[in-house]
Amino acid sequence: MTVSQAIANAQAVTGQVFDQATLRRWLSELDGQLALDLYHADAWTPYSVADDASLLLVPYPWDGLYVHHLEAMTYFSNGEYDRYANALSMRENALGEFKRFVQRKKGVCGRIRVVQAGDGGTAVTIIDEGAPIWKYVSAYGTAVLRGRAGGSVDEWLDSLKGADGEPGPPGPPGADGNVSFDELTPEQIAMLKGDDGEDGVSPVLSIGTVTTLGPTEAATASMGGTAAAPTLNLGIPGANLWAGTKAQYDAMETHDPARLYLITRCPAAISVSSPPTKTSYTVGQALALAGIAVSLVYDDGASEIVPNGACTFSPADGTTLDTAGTVTITASYVKSGVTYTATTTVTVAAAS
Repeated sequence: MTVSQAIANAQAVTGQVFDQATLRRWLSELDGQLALDLYHADAWTPYSVADDASLLLVPYPWDGLYVHHLEAMTYFSNGEYDRYANALSMRENALGEFKRFVQRKKGVCGRIRVVQAGDGGTAVTIIDEGAPIWKYVSAYGTAVLRGRAGGSVDEWLDSLKGADGEPGPPGPPGADGNVSFDELTPEQIAMLKGDDGEDGVSPVLSIGTVTTLGPTEAATASMGGTAAAPTLNLGIPGANLWAGTKAQYDAMETHDPARLYLITRCPAAISVSSPPTKTSYTVGQALALAGIAVSLVYDDGASEIVPNGACTFSPADGTTLDTAGTVTITASYVKSGVTYTATTTVTVAAAS
């Protein structure tokens, strides 16, 4: 499912047309969390208008969770909390199924991660990493690492069997050419026993050298050490990560598609994105702030809903309105030690 398809489907289901930039931002936040937490990506760049035709990170048949996610956020922003809870439950069910699938895959492959090339989640590749440790200490694993084997273990074992040799010379005279143990002399029995060998040792695998390679070089692995103490030497590509603000990113003349760009952002202001459900009162009635929603706006133009209970309001919910006229309600939100404020109003009519 693409970014634009998820937005269109959500608007068809809810029957509500919401700001496209906000819907795109909600999708980017969900995919960013999956990429960073589930796949161990190094960074995530938010979706932009140019990414509307890009495929979202979760594939079919779990991609319906994006529609439920946009439903839930739309209902929450509009104060429809019952519908929000239902949509959120459907999203969590679909997301849980997908996470269980990923965990099963990780159990087979070791771990998986996401490599992001370009902006806004485009050209995302899921890479399987790791393997059972026996592969590196078995004869088959050593043959694979040195390019001497391929295919399954059974196929490799079959390849070790050579063609039948020529028949050996006839045995000593006898009825059928065979000699039983009872027919051997003491000297011949003594010859059958060889010298005692040395005690065997169990090999102990350890990590040898770990070399940091260039950002674009391929990872390497080689065996070293001795048969009793083999070592695994690794070459790991270094990070190719840029971090900065949105203004710094936009000021660049070109962007390297093989590089990861981590854009940091800062809060700029808050705004009352939805007023209280009740905005008209009579003197003596209590202020009801149900339905009010406050958005935090960042310096890159993105915004997100401030969670319930994170804002304080003056006058507070339940305050008796004892003066007719326009009453200004001030919302305050503290982020990283900075207080941001926004206002909305309600009207109070004189008692009849």
